[in-house]
Amino acid sequence: MTSRIRLLFLSLLALALNGAACSKSPLQSDSASSRKFGARPTIVFMTDFGTANDSVAICKAVMLGIAPDARIMDITHQVTPYSIEEGARFLEAVSPYYPAGTVFVAVVDPGVGTSRKAVVVKSKKGSPAGAHLAAGWEFNLVGPEVPQLVRLTPKTSTATANGIAGDIIALDDPFGSLITDIPGDEFKKLGYNPGDKLRVDINKKPIALFYVKTFMDVPVGDPLLYIDSRGRVGIAVNQGNYSKKFNIQPPGTIFIPRKGAPLKEK
Repeated sequence: MTSRIRLLFLSLLALALNGAACSKSPLQSDSASSRKFGARPTIVFMTDFGTANDSVAICKAVMLGIAPDARIMDITHQVTPYSIEEGARFLEAVSPYYPAGTVFVAVVDPGVGTSRKAVVVKSKKGSPAGAHLAAGWEFNLVGPEVPQLVRLTPKTSTATANGIAGDIIALDDPFGSLITDIPGDEFKKLGYNPGDKLRVDINKKPIALFYVKTFMDVPVGDPLLYIDSRGRVGIAVNQGNYSKKFNIQPPGTIFIPRKGAPLKEK
C-alpha cells in the first residue's frame, strides 16, 4: 500500500480526468482566473485502498500540502481491489455531475510497482490532473504525450430475436440490488410495460417478477425489475436485499426474453 501512495505522488496520479470547459487557454491561466474570483479548486478522489488504514488520509494530506485551498471530495475508496473496470464505471457515472474545473484522481493499480506508467487525461470538456493541477500547474509538465493508451473493452449485453442476454456486473450496496449491463432503452424494446409480470433467467434459473417504475409498486419483500438512475436494468427486493435473499453475487448472467416469447417452465 505504501508503494501505491508513493507512486501516486511521484507520477501525480494513476488516472485523472478534469471537467474543465473546452478552451484553448492554458490550464494555469484558467486556474489563476478562477482563484481571482475566489473559486476553490476541487479534487474528487477514488481508490481501491479501503478505509481500514491510513492510506487515503496520507494521500489527502499530500494533496493539501500542494494545494492547501483545495476541496477534496470522495467517490469511494471501496472499489473492488484491482478492478479497473469497476473503477472506470464509477468514474464514468459520477464525473458528468461535477462542474467545469473539477480534477478527478483515481487510483486502481493491479500492476503497482511495474513499469506501467500513470497517465494524465484531458477530457472532452477540457484539462486534467491531481493536486498540482488544482494548484495551477500546467498538465504537460507531467511528461511527454502518450501516443496510444490501453483501453478497456467492457462486456456489453447482446440483443437477439428472442430477448437480451447480459451480465450481472455489480451490487448496489448496501441494498444488495443487482446491477446489470443491459441498457434500459434496450429493455424497453422488448415490449414490456410497467406493471407487467415477466420471467427472467438469472444464472440460467428462471424467476418471476414485476417490471415497475418504483419499489413501492410491489409489496414489501417482493422482487422487482426496474431501470436504475444510470439507465440500466436492475433487479431488487422492495425494502430487502436481493443478493442475500437469493444468494446471488456478481459476476453472473441474465437473460430477459422478448414479451410473448415462449419460456420453459421451472
